[in-house]
Amino acid sequence: MLVLDGLDTVSPALLEHIATTLPGLVGLTLQLSRKRMRKHGVRWPGTAEAYAVALAGCAALEHFGWNHRLVSSASPAAMLHFEEGACEDACVHDEAIDATFDEAEDLACLFAVHCPTLRSLAFHKSYLLAALCSIVHDGRGQISVDVDRAVDSVSWLSKYVSPPPRYDPGPSHAWPLLNGSLSDLNQLNYSVE
Repeated sequence: MLVLDGLDTVSPALLEHIATTLPGLVGLTLQLSRKRMRKHGVRWPGTAEAYAVALAGCAALEHFGWNHRLVSSASPAAMLHFEEGACEDACVHDEAIDATFDEAEDLACLFAVHCPTLRSLAFHKSYLLAALCSIVHDGRGQISVDVDRAVDSVSWLSKYVSPPPRYDPGPSHAWPLLNGSLSDLNQLNYSVE
């Protein structure tokens, strides 16, 4: 597991270097921060496709988180209600219909194609999650993605793995704390559900 927070710039070459240097890396979180205040996701200098291609070398990567800004636009979902008539006092909206479209699901598919071991893609916004994409490869080349926008950043990794005994995510990231000794590295054998 590797968390790099407060990076001034991140190029796809950095991801390629991480892939070759740490071939057994299971989890990676990158936080680009041009300004020290991170109220929202940020625009990364390269294209999402370039970062997805760079992660192709991470042969064991299962979890990737980054603070890439999700671009969203209004969807016509509200039109369904208007076509049935104006909402009365007891107007109930279908929670399954998103009020906006964003690129989370498309980006999760893009990353899953280039990194077939990937099981989750998290979009961080400050120290909260904008979206968590659960990725399932069916073995026949089909990829399905489930986007959850109601999960907090402390529990997103625990959805996939059982933490080691020293697990203490603190207020931000859900990676285990290490005291720098090699014995801690042996404790990182997560049991996958």
